[in-house]
Amino acid sequence: MTSLFVGRLPKDDFDDRDLEDLFYGLGRITNCKVKQGTRFGFGFVQFDNTDDAYHAIRQTDGLSVDGTRIVVERARRRLSRECYNCGEFGHRAEDCRR
Repeated sequence: MTSLFVGRLPKDDFDDRDLEDLFYGLGRITNCKVKQGTRFGFGFVQFDNTDDAYHAIRQTDGLSVDGTRIVVERARRRLSRECYNCGEFGHRAEDCRR
């Protein structure tokens, strides 16, 4: 199984079902979860098959959702990028306290 991080989602009125719909048809999804951040929402999508997950990244990264380009990448624990929720370095959006 491979999990994807989806950042810069609409903050309001975007839920787990909307996230699942965004990735529908790109592979077998085993789990979808949306969380609300301070500026944007973010979520995680888990695919049963790694090849499907990478295909989903290629198909959805940079798509416009409600006028904002989303970010889709493989979920990871490394702290090499800033938090998509608050913009600060040192933690990931899933661990953001804001």
